[in-house]
Amino acid sequence: MFRDLRGFLAALDGSGELIHLDMELSPRFEIAAAIKHLAQHEGKAIICEKVEGYDIPVIGNLNTRKNIAMALGVTEGEIEEACRERAQNLIKPEMVASGPVQEKVEEGDIDIL
Repeated sequence: MFRDLRGFLAALDGSGELIHLDMELSPRFEIAAAIKHLAQHEGKAIICEKVEGYDIPVIGNLNTRKNIAMALGVTEGEIEEACRERAQNLIKPEMVASGPVQEKVEEGDIDIL
């Protein structure tokens, strides 16, 4: 299992299961088209490094059985059982004053599209 998304992406990258797209893509249609195309032809996760009008990347195609198994630390055949076990042993949330999710805070009028 991985502590956070960064760790999971590093593992995907290290195993050759993450495709980096360095060209600038529009969030309106191009990113969705690239993700769909690569899902159908490559089956790998994708990170779009340059998103037109934004300074953060977009990640897609994390939902393959292979990637889910890697994220859970099990084999593909053990995914369902691992999910059942985890659903029976939920972890209580821990409230904290700060954390990685707060590394970058956008304020004001924010356009998500």
